[in-house]
Parts: sequence; C-alpha cells; structure tokens
Amino acid sequence: NNASISLRNLDSSLTNLQGSATINRNRLVVRRLTGYWQGTTTRQIPNFVGLAGEIDLSNALAPSPSLGLNLAFTPQRYYLAMPRLYTGLLTFNQLSLVGPLSLDYSKAPKLTGEILVEDAVINLGSGGGNGGQLLPLGLDLNVTLGKNVYIVMGDVNTLNLSNILLNLEVAGSNLKITQSLREPTLLGKVLLKRGTVNIFNREFVLLNTEQQKSYYQYDAEAIQENNAVFNGEVGPSGALPNIKLTASVVVDNTEIDATGKEIKVPVTILARLKGVLGAKEETRGIKIALTGFREDKTTSPPQFVQTTFSENDLRVMLLPDFIKSLAGLNQKNASTSNASTNAVVADYLTSRVQTVLFRGLQREIEQALGLESLTLEYNFGPKIREAMGINDPISQITEKPTWTVGFVKGFFDRLYIDVRYSQGANGSTTGSNTNYFNYQLTYKLNPTWSIIYYREPINVSDIAAGYQKMTLKAGYSLW
Repeated sequence: NNASISLRNLDSSLTNLQGSATINRNRLVVRRLTGYWQGTTTRQIPNFVGLAGEIDLSNALAPSPSLGLNLAFTPQRYYLAMPRLYTGLLTFNQLSLVGPLSLDYSKAPKLTGEILVEDAVINLGSGGGNGGQLLPLGLDLNVTLGKNVYIVMGDVNTLNLSNILLNLEVAGSNLKITQSLREPTLLGKVLLKRGTVNIFNREFVLLNTEQQKSYYQYDAEAIQENNAVFNGEVGPSGALPNIKLTASVVVDNTEIDATGKEIKVPVTILARLKGVLGAKEETRGIKIALTGFREDKTTSPPQFVQTTFSENDLRVMLLPDFIKSLAGLNQKNASTSNASTNAVVADYLTSRVQTVLFRGLQREIEQALGLESLTLEYNFGPKIREAMGINDPISQITEKPTWTVGFVKGFFDRLYIDVRYSQGANGSTTGSNTNYFNYQLTYKLNPTWSIIYYREPINVSDIAAGYQKMTLKAGYSLW
C-alpha cells in the first residue's frame, strides 16, 4: 500500500500504489492495482491508473529474460504533455496489454483498445524521427479524433523563411492504427476542418466547401473536401497521409495603371494540394496547383473572377520582393526595391506574431470554456509597417479588420451557435472600416441532416458593403 515507482524515461512517477496479487505456479495474478501517474509529462496533473490481470514469470530468469503480460486497464481519461509529440487528453476504453515483454526491449506486447482524442495538439515534427529507439509495442487501436484536435508541423517561434509550418484542426472516427509503435500503419480518413499551411513561404488559410463556392460558383465539381486519407500501407510510409486540401492567400501584385503609375492590386491565390505528405518518392509527393482570382466589386454582391495569370506568374507573386529584384523580375529603382523588401518582411512578421501570440491562447480558452472552436485575430500589420518606416500604398494587410473574435459553442450535441465580430481598420479606403457582425444557428436533427439559420456573409473576410440577408436552409452531411 502507498508504494511509489519512479519512471525516469517519462520524467514522472506512479504514486499511492495500492492493490493485491498472488503468485500461482510462476504466474503473478493481479486482482487489483491502482495508483496515480503524475509528473512533468502530465503537467503535474494526477492521472488515475487501474489494472488487473496476469503476469507470466516463467522466463523472468532465463538468459533472455521476458515477462508474459495479460493485463486489462480501467477505462480512464489521461492528460499527456509531450510537446514534441503529443499534448492533450486521451480517453481509453477496453484497453488491454497482451504478449511477451523482453527486458531488453527487443519484444513488446500488443496494445488493444479504443481511444478518444480531445483538446490535443499532435506534433508531426520538422523531420523524420528515429523509430528504432522506440519500444516495439504492437498496436491494434480504434481512434476517434474529437473536438479541438490540431496537427502541427514546424517551429512557429522562428523567422526562418524556409520553415515549413502546418497548423490544422482535424476530426475523424474509426481511424485504425495497427502494426507497431516503431512503424505504425494507419487506415481511415481524417477531415481537415480549418487552419493554415505554409506554401512557398506564404501562409495559406484553409477554405472549406462553403468558402470555395465563392470562387467556383458555376463549377460544382471544382469544390472538394479537405481531408487526409491513410491507406493502410505497411512499412515506413504507413503513417503518411494522402492529403487533399484547398487554401488561399491574398498578395499585392504591382501593376501599371492607365497613367503609368505603379499601383498594388490584391490578387487571391488558391492552392490545391494533393499527394502523400512526407513521401520520399517524387511521384508520390505533394503536387501544388495555383489559380488566381480578383474580386469584382461592380456586382452586388461582389464576386470573385478567375484571372488569366499562369501558374508561373502566380509563383512569382508569392516570392519575396527582394528575390524578385535579384532575379530581375521587378522594374524598380533601388529605393523602391528596399521598401518592398521591408514590406515583405513586415507582412511575414505580422503572420508569425499572430500565430505565436494567439495559437496557444485560443486552445487554452477553447478547453476552459468548452468551445467547439475559437478564433482570435489582431491586425499587427499597420503598426509593424509604421515601426519599419514603410510608406508604400495601402496593402491587403492594412485593409484587414483591426481585430476579430469568433467562436462556436455546442449544446447537447444538437444546437451549435457560431458568432463572429470584427472591428474595421481606421482610415481604410475599401469599406472595411466598419464593424461587422455574423451569426449562425445550426440544429442537428440527426448525424446526417441539419437545419441552419444564418446572417450572410458568414465569413468576416467576405465583407460586402450594403448587402445582408437572412437564410434558412437544410444541410446534408456525409461525414
């Protein structure tokens, strides 16, 4: 009773161990064993542990010692804090550990059960790991990705322009994980709900199917679901997803007007990504297709019209201006080129400051208030540009609202309220200086059908001055 075990590799310990066991013919029969797992890897949160079963000791003193495990765990929720791998809640159900465990860790039992992931961040890392150092634990798990689950890749605290950054909220059910911890195999589909992905050193924002309709109003086949599919491949590529997503970014394209004066015209670039994330083979790797759009404000409501820019033209627009100058792609004098360079750095700083300051805060508030999602945004662009002495024409950064807050709250897994509010930037010339308020009410009749009531436009970035309407519709979901 009240025993303790130190787990040095996990920087934690098992405390307040209590239970009863008997030895019968080289078998340790554990009738009940309970305790608390607590330490740095749990952020000092005590996780209750309960198990029962048998341990075969017949080979414990052999030349290659091993233990035969047949253990069942109490259904329980755990909190893990391993920032380079996983941080968040895990709820285990019908969890068991069966098979031989070699004391030199050359063999390990199989972990079987059901896992619910919630309020979590899964870190894919910025490079390949060393699976050989992991315990060869067998896996047979059925995983559900619940609310507020994010997948991240890359370091948000760096200003390295070549840094790959991925920050996506995901959801899914019946995701199968088999084989071993060293080389897991995944089978199933994961929905990419929202987030950002760094492409060509620019931060693109994910577009859901409703948002894609603004760009493909007359081409329903071009609208696609954002998802990651695991095909159950065995081997080193077993955990690599085949992704399909659509994201957008707004860039300022320098053009010459009718008077011969340089002007900056905002162009929305849509990126379509398809392929296996992390694949070493070029044929299976990520392929990116770019399409340009401009907003036609002469129509009511304004519409996005596809441009005639080629993919190479759009790639050039995504390059930092100082690289364009070195390549002779900008026809500007030296002082203008220097100002443009500072503008690119300022825009990049704006994106990273937003990410560093608000990413963690959003997740903490989501978890504390039980929100389905939370959006916090503040436009640091004008202040950063002013501090860097940039006086070039108003860009898409300065035209964004000063700040935006939005949240989605669910009640009884039936009623969902989506509220978004933004305050426009002072001195804007495009009409974005007005306060803006949206809301949406969704009632789920069942997992397939919903009744949705909302005030349009639901997206605060799609501001159409003087155009508002209420809509009641039925929604059909395949997910």
